Amino acid sequence: MRNLKKNLVITLFLSLSVIFIILLVSFLKEGKEIFKVKLNAQFILLSILIVLLLWIFEVLRLKIIFNYLNINISYLYLLYTHLVGYFFSTITPMGVGGFMAKVYLVSKKRNFEIGNVVSIFTFLYLFNMFIYLLISIILLFFFKNISMNYNFGEKLILSFVIFIFLLSFLIFLITIKPELFRKLSFKILNLFKKLQEDKKERIGKIIDDNYLRFIQGMKTIKNLKFKIVPILILTVLSFITLNSLSYFLIKSLGIDVSFYNAFLLQFIYHFFAGWSVTPGGSGITEALYSSLFLTQVGLSKIVSLTLLFKFFTYYIYILIGGILTFKGLSSFIEINKIYEQKENY
Repeated sequence: MRNLKKNLVITLFLSLSVIFIILLVSFLKEGKEIFKVKLNAQFILLSILIVLLLWIFEVLRLKIIFNYLNINISYLYLLYTHLVGYFFSTITPMGVGGFMAKVYLVSKKRNFEIGNVVSIFTFLYLFNMFIYLLISIILLFFFKNISMNYNFGEKLILSFVIFIFLLSFLIFLITIKPELFRKLSFKILNLFKKLQEDKKERIGKIIDDNYLRFIQGMKTIKNLKFKIVPILILTVLSFITLNSLSYFLIKSLGIDVSFYNAFLLQFIYHFFAGWSVTPGGSGITEALYSSLFLTQVGLSKIVSLTLLFKFFTYYIYILIGGILTFKGLSSFIEINKIYEQKENY
């Protein structure tokens, strides 16, 4: 429980500290103008609708997979699992805690073997990765006309293009030769001669577990065949819906903006934000988002936009997911079980 509270405090502190710095810089340059914000209720309601649609799409994807495996879990419990999982994602580096939280809650609900549930969520992770990577390659052709700070934008997009192609090549190799990467991982591990044997064994077990998870996830993809189509449609709809959020938030501030620009900039944001090493990406993601959208809304509105975006994509999950976590689990011991599984997996 102590680690959970510590990460929650760290993530909120980092996030709010960076927003405060952006606020301070904006105030020094724009004065009281930054506080003169009027929100368009219509676009705020549309932003709320976007968040609700994202929840629905994720629950439907899970329901389709569990139904295919003849596992009966209610829509409400899947929504509960999604929100609690997202809460743990927001307070752990690179969102790793969310994965094990979902695994624990589903296995606990139906008394499944954790390994079987892991393969299901691994499938979703791999499927998301393949689809998002494919969409990324397609969107590369649209980046040349994007409007943003020239020096910053040119370097960021170049980095993005290089990273996409390297990642595509890596995933292609892993897909066709997973055993090759398993052997390579063990060879790299053996180079650390001074590493204690018990630590080597633990790391080796993690490598083997992840290898088996990957194999099981790929088998699930192959076995689904044409039943994967509705999951594909929901994944694409979720992708489009998520990356539309910034457009509606900017419109809520009374600023005209190109949907094309806002969509691509948010897509770039999510791509890099996913690699943030701080709990939930706090601190890093606020700086990244404000840098990307500064030219779209101006310095006087960037604080308001960043706060709105973080509320709908971050604080809302800490609030709702946190309440569900502490209220829905019977004791703090169960919360620790989720957190400890994440740390030890």
